[in-house]
Amino acid sequence: MTKKTRLIVGVVVVVAAIAFLMLTAFSGNTMYYYKVDEVLGKQAELQNKPIRLQGAVVPGSVRFDIKAPLLTFKLQGEGGKSDSIPVEYRGVKPDNLEQATAVIAEGRLNGSGVMQASKLLLQCPSKYQSEKKGP
Repeated sequence: MTKKTRLIVGVVVVVAAIAFLMLTAFSGNTMYYYKVDEVLGKQAELQNKPIRLQGAVVPGSVRFDIKAPLLTFKLQGEGGKSDSIPVEYRGVKPDNLEQATAVIAEGRLNGSGVMQASKLLLQCPSKYQSEKKGP
């Protein structure tokens, strides 16, 4: 083999190895993003699959057992028009959960339709937005 042929073969092997590593690394970390309204119609097929669930906290549904520590609450769809999905999260309760405009819970739906969250992301209202004035 000539030097040029060896160089081309070496480059192809390195590129193939990098592509293989990227594909295997990303395929195990994929997580689909759903809104509450979408999950309500697909609960059976989404059961035990990693997902991100986005919704608004149902007012008055937040419960926290400090001894466990277990946080439970319900997420509803946009505008509160749909049913809700119960969420369980083991860990420290975020301070501003009740004020959040949206919550993203990462985890899995169990057989009972409860989202077993391993991570919570909160979207809070901006303190820099001007207040709306009445008419």
